[in-house]
Amino acid sequence: MCKVELLDLSAAGARVRGNLYRIKEGDEIYLSIAFKPPIKAKGIIRWCKKTEEGLEAGIEFTYMDFKTQQHLQAFLSQIALASMSDAYLR
Repeated sequence: MCKVELLDLSAAGARVRGNLYRIKEGDEIYLSIAFKPPIKAKGIIRWCKKTEEGLEAGIEFTYMDFKTQQHLQAFLSQIALASMSDAYLR
């Protein structure tokens, strides 16, 4: 198990950063994001890039159960609405 920093999240995948030097493009992984309830998914590493802070990787989700998909989509919708409201008020 490896803990990483979540940089970006979408319904299709995520971008993470951490000490991931054992992974490579094409590797299949299992991901658990510490939300309530947790977001658990299977994915594939689509790209890797070394940075000063560690290795960044792009993950494409390949499997997520339906209930988790709904939870993630609801979360992302709330974030999008909050961003739109904030931009509108400026």
